[in-house]
Amino acid sequence: MLSTATDIVGRADQAFVVGQGLSNAGVELLGQKLANMTIGDIKAMLDLKNMDPLVVAELIGQIKDLTIALLSEFVSKVLSDPSNMFKSEDFVVKGDVSFPRVNVNFFRYVQPIPVGPLILWLKFGCGAYYGMKFEVGAKIMAMKAFAGITPYGGAHAWGSISICFGPLCGVLRLDGYVMELRFPTTAEVGFSKFPLDIGLSMYLELIPLQLQLSGKVTLEIDLAFTSFTMTLFKAVLWRYRTATIRQKIFDNRSGQQDATAPEVSSFTDDPDNMAKRSTPSCTVSQTPFLDYTESEFQISIRAEDDRCQVRLYLNIGTVPWTSDVLHRFELGGPSTIVKEKLKNEGTGVPIYFTMIAENNSGQKSEAYCSLSTYDVTVPGGRFLEEFMSTSNPDELRAYVTVYEDSEVTQALVGVGYGKDIYGDQTVAWNDVDLDHHEINDDLGDDRFNRKVLTEMFTGPVTGRLIGPKAAKNTIKYSPGDCARACADLPLSKCMSFNYDFGTAECELMEAIEGHHYTKSRSRLFEHYERLGIGKSKRFIYENMNLLHNKVHYFNFRIVNVLGYESILTSEGVLVDITTPETGIIRNKTTDYHEIIPCMDLIPEHDRPDWQIWCRGVNPKIQNHRLIVDGEGSETVFNGPVPMSNVRYTRANRYISANWDGFVDREAGMLGYTIWVGHQECEDLIHIHHDPHKHLFDKSQWTHSAMISPIPAPYNILPDDEYFITVRALNDVKYGGPLAATVCHTVPYTVDNSRPIMTDILWCII
Repeated sequence: MLSTATDIVGRADQAFVVGQGLSNAGVELLGQKLANMTIGDIKAMLDLKNMDPLVVAELIGQIKDLTIALLSEFVSKVLSDPSNMFKSEDFVVKGDVSFPRVNVNFFRYVQPIPVGPLILWLKFGCGAYYGMKFEVGAKIMAMKAFAGITPYGGAHAWGSISICFGPLCGVLRLDGYVMELRFPTTAEVGFSKFPLDIGLSMYLELIPLQLQLSGKVTLEIDLAFTSFTMTLFKAVLWRYRTATIRQKIFDNRSGQQDATAPEVSSFTDDPDNMAKRSTPSCTVSQTPFLDYTESEFQISIRAEDDRCQVRLYLNIGTVPWTSDVLHRFELGGPSTIVKEKLKNEGTGVPIYFTMIAENNSGQKSEAYCSLSTYDVTVPGGRFLEEFMSTSNPDELRAYVTVYEDSEVTQALVGVGYGKDIYGDQTVAWNDVDLDHHEINDDLGDDRFNRKVLTEMFTGPVTGRLIGPKAAKNTIKYSPGDCARACADLPLSKCMSFNYDFGTAECELMEAIEGHHYTKSRSRLFEHYERLGIGKSKRFIYENMNLLHNKVHYFNFRIVNVLGYESILTSEGVLVDITTPETGIIRNKTTDYHEIIPCMDLIPEHDRPDWQIWCRGVNPKIQNHRLIVDGEGSETVFNGPVPMSNVRYTRANRYISANWDGFVDREAGMLGYTIWVGHQECEDLIHIHHDPHKHLFDKSQWTHSAMISPIPAPYNILPDDEYFITVRALNDVKYGGPLAATVCHTVPYTVDNSRPIMTDILWCII
């Protein structure tokens, strides 16, 4: 809206032109008005125009954001490059001692024409003018002194018509300036360096034609002894000017070239190493104790030239003497703080700085320095608990892996009921030392990229890591090729990769799972993690005496040499030292807790995969509850009908049962086992086994069992009473599962015999 408007001849002074919008004059007026208005003034103006208040609020917000952005950009520019603050501005001191303009009149014609009571005056004239401008001054920032002389001259013709009624006259006047000729000549001396740079130039400027139409209203009083004229109104109604023709006549400068390059040396003198280096070195360091989103570095060099000004430029690359990260960035001085955001390729890897000192004649000298890493991220890593639930209240275990570009200066670990800094109620914060594992990357002959996949990366894990990428996605025809592309990058740059077995897409990742980065299922992606990443530490705490049904978190606080800090937190570890609860038990004859070997709770032949949970068992924890129920209990039932006891049956080739009410509110359920015997709690007919073993998920559990075929010698059950026992095991991942066993006392009777009649009684009434 405030762009340059095209003037229309005769309407240049109008603020608005129908069909064209704002003119140049209108744009200037609008800009001046807006510059002097506050946000409140703008809001009040919009309210008067019945504007939508939501639109007004949005506009005010945008104006505020624009103001903040402009201020932030200005402050950033001042801090990062103070030498360029006034690159487009200069302090100019000058004085004008010009000769006055001289007008020469060739002729002047005046003719009054009476028109009734009015008098019409026709006036014409022609002449010439000439003069000379002379000025001297100095440009402070550019360090230049100058003197200029501009002789000029031209022809002038004019004509006017006026109508007078008594002393009041209205005048229209047209002035024409023809062939105005100027010869600006400037002498300039630059005094920033020795020898002085002297220049002399002369130009020819020709303005073929200038026209100006003006109007005024005057009051002319003619008295006998004096007369005077008072102007009541005067304005320029229209003007026209042709383009200026400018041609250089000469432009001569001393132009003495400096054939020597600037001398560069270290910014600070090292008293221990005063010998001159063959390759000049600069000094660079990343500024510590800033927010990681506003990282900066300071780079310094000493550059001297006895004849010319010296400008400093900076190139940054991932390889020495390159500029793929930052190209020809102008520095503000010999020691400059640079806040310029570097490309992603220049973070987390060694970067190399090339400082270029260039004088006015184009001669250059270079100096080199490097950073082992430019760190723009907080310390990252992963804190993995070895189990998420435990029945051993005396022990906690976890494993932390830390990856960090910079040196870690402080590492502390704490265990408590919460996350982050306040999670240290169980184990107070204490310092730890991290271990670093080196991985041998000399794999010998690996033309098919098989060794690099198996020896430098973990096995595939289903899922796709969502996090920052180390490079653009590519197509690789095997996961080994993708592993090779990752291994070719520094360890801090490529920590893992995702590979899609459907599209052969390879994603190199600059992160590992944990610390804000997680995996998710996507297409046919598999995730591989690079071995030897960062530093690691395993934590084993014993004799803890943890409370039941409490969740404990491992917290790991990391501070690096730049002051960047983060806290890694594990998932919660739940302590469960109670056996599963049962359904309704009535008239029980036995109910007690006991300690039995963990392996005795597991079906030996049926579920050997459950035996892995019998680790870290605490010998003091009562891990088994035995209940012998009574009549009216509603936990274990005979037969296939849910919650209904079958007391008698003729079916002698299978045994069925169902149960209800088992629950573990802390760790959940691992599974159920069932067995059958001639007596309560006995397993003579069928040993305990998992009736849900053939199912894939807990949601498919039926809480019932059909035992068929029955192992020999009871393939066919003889008529007798049988008793069913059900055991429920909870799903703790460490310390061994806790179990509750309910021995059902209602007999399951198999009867295929006929009734026996022994006596017949006759009764005569």
